[in-house]
Amino acid sequence: MAAVKAPPYFIKSFGPDVETKGPGAIIADETAVADWRTQADALTQAMLASADAAPALREDAEWNLFAKDFRATSAAKAKGEAYDYSGFRARFGTHVAKYAQLDAVAARASDYLGALESNLPGSTEPIWKQLQTAPNAALRAKADERMKFLDLISKPLDIAFTAADGRAVDLKGLRGKVVLVDFWATWCGPCIAELPNVRKVYAAYHDKGFEVVGISLENGKLTPKDTPEQTAAKLEAAKKIMTDFTTKNEMPWPQYFDGKWWKNDISTKYAIQSIPAMFLLDQDGRVVSTNARGEALEREVKRLLRL
Repeated sequence: MAAVKAPPYFIKSFGPDVETKGPGAIIADETAVADWRTQADALTQAMLASADAAPALREDAEWNLFAKDFRATSAAKAKGEAYDYSGFRARFGTHVAKYAQLDAVAARASDYLGALESNLPGSTEPIWKQLQTAPNAALRAKADERMKFLDLISKPLDIAFTAADGRAVDLKGLRGKVVLVDFWATWCGPCIAELPNVRKVYAAYHDKGFEVVGISLENGKLTPKDTPEQTAAKLEAAKKIMTDFTTKNEMPWPQYFDGKWWKNDISTKYAIQSIPAMFLLDQDGRVVSTNARGEALEREVKRLLRL
């Protein structure tokens, strides 16, 4: 099963950009890849059919099969092909009940429902609500956390702080405008990849009533053993990394910074577990999207601004 989860590369040759792309430049031997997948599937099924496989190993294998089917469905949706998510809820429920003794089901819920929400916005709240009575304590806690988050974003967002550059920021003062609250960090590759799109939309619609507020999850690398002087020095260094980045990349909007990484005060309040997380607020300050990325950002901004 370790081999199944870490398949080898089957290399026929390399593309010309191997020095920059690394494994991304591999030209694979597709016949060998297909043969390996057949063997891997057989190994998985043999393990699941065995009488003595540990529950954690069995759960992991079954979840990999679930995730594989879910990814295939999402890929079909992305291509504009026929897709159907309806059977996954029952499969997920069966999985949770079968492995109720394993806390891994809490992470599975986050993975599955997070992906489902991205593909079918608004579809997961009833499932999270049901999971508040799940037999697994870790899963109940995760569901309670999610429902608390959904309650928070059902009301106008209340965020106020002094930005890294000294500006006073209060979302209440931005009522009447469309606002993107962008949870990001300089160390986050997907965040940086999304940045040109945010800049483009900001440049096009800022004068029409669109604002961006950054919440930076910079890592000050703080430790409990740090002296006050060490803490101050680390925070200053991390803050400089962020401000140098925003200056270089032409990001004129205000940024929240506290150097606490995943314990960032604002991201923790809103249960942010992965970034970029992009909350788009309407003119009343209510969240209309928690995944305003790519083409959806401009489309939603135009809709809200009635352009």
